[in-house]
Amino acid sequence: MLPARCLIAVVMCAAVVAPSRAADKPSLADGKYLLSYSSLPASEQRVAIVEVKTADGKTAGETVDGGPQKWAVTDLKVAGSAVTAKLAVGPTRLTFEGRVDPKNPKQVLGSMGDDTRVFRAVLAPTELEKLEQKDAFAQVKLPDDMVELNKVRSAPLVLQGQARQEKDADKRKELLDKVKEARAKADAEAPALMRKVVENNPGTFAGYATTFDLIAAKDAKLTPADAKKFAAAAAAYAALHGPRFEQIAVGNLAESLARADGLGEVALGYAEQAVKAADKGPAAKKVRAMKALAAAQEKSGKADAAKATLAVVDKLETEADAEYKKTMPPFKPEKFAGRSDKDANKVAVLELFTGAQCPPCVAADLAFDALETAFPPADLVLVQYHMHIPGPDPLTNKDTEARWAYYGKLFPQDMRGVPSSVFNGKPGAGGGGGAAAAKARYDAYIKLIQPVLDQKTDLKVSGTAIQAGGAVTVNASITGADKPTDKQVVRVFLVEEEVRYPGGNGIRLHHQVVRSAFGKVGGWPLKDGKVSATLKLDDLKKNLGTYLEEYTKTGASFNPPDRPMGLKHLKVVVLVQDDETGEILQAAQMDVTGGKS
Repeated sequence: MLPARCLIAVVMCAAVVAPSRAADKPSLADGKYLLSYSSLPASEQRVAIVEVKTADGKTAGETVDGGPQKWAVTDLKVAGSAVTAKLAVGPTRLTFEGRVDPKNPKQVLGSMGDDTRVFRAVLAPTELEKLEQKDAFAQVKLPDDMVELNKVRSAPLVLQGQARQEKDADKRKELLDKVKEARAKADAEAPALMRKVVENNPGTFAGYATTFDLIAAKDAKLTPADAKKFAAAAAAYAALHGPRFEQIAVGNLAESLARADGLGEVALGYAEQAVKAADKGPAAKKVRAMKALAAAQEKSGKADAAKATLAVVDKLETEADAEYKKTMPPFKPEKFAGRSDKDANKVAVLELFTGAQCPPCVAADLAFDALETAFPPADLVLVQYHMHIPGPDPLTNKDTEARWAYYGKLFPQDMRGVPSSVFNGKPGAGGGGGAAAAKARYDAYIKLIQPVLDQKTDLKVSGTAIQAGGAVTVNASITGADKPTDKQVVRVFLVEEEVRYPGGNGIRLHHQVVRSAFGKVGGWPLKDGKVSATLKLDDLKKNLGTYLEEYTKTGASFNPPDRPMGLKHLKVVVLVQDDETGEILQAAQMDVTGGKS
């Protein structure tokens, strides 16, 4: 399984002209090689040691050691300068594609990944016989100018973390003032430092990765000539790692350039390449390429062309959704047959913390989706909170972060990353994986859900959720509480039943996504016996937009750049919870009626 905290590169197709193979000659010498991948310039993950041998004129390889995660490298083949292999660990299946480095024929530059994510990878000679835990991860020496850049950019984040931990109010204020100073310093100095990294380090991963940051920087003041030169260098570097990685670079360059002011014409060239290559691919890849094209057309003064392109995108989105639903979830769950005890009435609750850029979250997300098709909300209430883990996620908001902090305080040993699953207020069935592991996650979840469905409670939740005048109003009544304590509260969440956002892990449609806690994440006292609250949807959209905009000021960027704000197919979830133990005592889901929900 790939680590959860890794930056995910999303595959986008682009037109790539492969060099002729007619003149290729076998150029990979026999010997032991270390396969590693990296998502950030500062580090690399070592996967496996393989041995390459030539026999009867054919060059192939096999795994010598799969490291702590027990990777298996199979079908390693060398055809001229092209090298391919299959990779497996548990249910995860990836491929390696690369070519012998023309500047260093002793190593192979390539990529490893699948249809949803691809990483820069290298196959290089090694003297290692075994890949111990201490050898599985390595720091990479960065150029001095990138070290300086990282120091400036990380300073406000470090201070902000210190401020969150500081209990003294005066010291916290002092730290927060320093955060503002450090952020202002980073805003002022980072663009020039980025430019130094790109100009001084062409043909390196550091220069390549920083190119995208430079294009996105608001005060970079790039001219079209600058952008054209830097983008071409990034694409050329990516090409060294094979067509697949070059395709990623071209697609991401199209998106990045299209978002920048004054670079529309440069973006247009890359977007047109991306559209051409995506022509015969699945609808989802066509959608992303066409969106980049529309943005480039708009920025280059071709508004009518952009409008026509977006009309095509609308049709392709529906086609892509249908393609996705045909295969996801990858198994068909059995419908819940009903409770064996007809008097049992406690509602089971699964709260899933996930991230659209998180590969191990795939299994958890798909198991979650399968539960939604198997159980009615009268028996199982499902809630999904998105987090910026391991990368920026536009479905995250202040209330989901507050919920994460709530459970993190109660269960610090369990809430360490995503995916994290919480059943009626208690973490359980942790872990994730790829799509192949979804059924195992589903079965693990069922084992924790079923006992709750056998329980009885006097607590009852009833009420209405009505959309009118651009607002959702909730009136809920909670009865049957026996001497409620001050620690027992009622929380109310507005959830969107389905949100389209094709993040880096390949999950296209997200379900039961929390959008707000009706402005009161701490909840209402259970002893009051009722909750009445109204949420204006225009205010919610504004607040979500402001939050995401503020988040990008930390240097983060959303990939893809979409920020879903449809707020359609709305539901309201009511949770009755004991804050002393975290236990959810009872729950209910209400359809939002009236208006366009």
